[in-house]
Amino acid sequence: MHTKVTRLTTFITRRKEKERKGFKEYIIMARTAEDYLKDKEWVERIDGNFDRWDRNKNGFVTREEVVETLMGAVERAASDHPDAAPALAEARKRTEEWMDALGMAKGLKVGKDKHREMSAAFAVIEGAKHAKGELTYTEKSTSACFDVLDVNRNGYLSFEEYKVLLKKGHNIDEDVARTHFDAVDKNKTGRLNKHEYLATATKFWV
Repeated sequence: MHTKVTRLTTFITRRKEKERKGFKEYIIMARTAEDYLKDKEWVERIDGNFDRWDRNKNGFVTREEVVETLMGAVERAASDHPDAAPALAEARKRTEEWMDALGMAKGLKVGKDKHREMSAAFAVIEGAKHAKGELTYTEKSTSACFDVLDVNRNGYLSFEEYKVLLKKGHNIDEDVARTHFDAVDKNKTGRLNKHEYLATATKFWV
């Protein structure tokens, strides 16, 4: 009996130590908005977003500009597939939810500095969701876009399906599209599963 109690106590103690260790590791990994704003590489990525989204180049971005930039590319890619309408509607819905989480209210004009601050706060939200194993807002939007591009509905994107987004959506030539595809295709199968596709979205923010 004494042995069983000792073993049980040891097991519980080890489990608590493991749980505490995991919690401490999460706290160490968690980043604040200030941490993101001090990260030059992260700021460069966010500023690159701002420059792409500032469609009229007036130094401000609006929700409408962002949604048009993101959804316009996907809609152009799906222009030859009328049956993609339900998937497009879902993608737009998820993109609007993403804008809500980012704090981009309708009609709001945001300058570059304010956009950095909003993006840093958003990255904290995304990081917390990712750490808890939840789909982030970006992943939900990206997942919906994946479904639009997956024309044959087999759960994968071939290079032919993927390049349509870059060529029609972003006017990127095929050689550059191939480079992008190969970089995302981590397991080198010649096709992208949804996990690989979503990973690029998560890494961008956090």
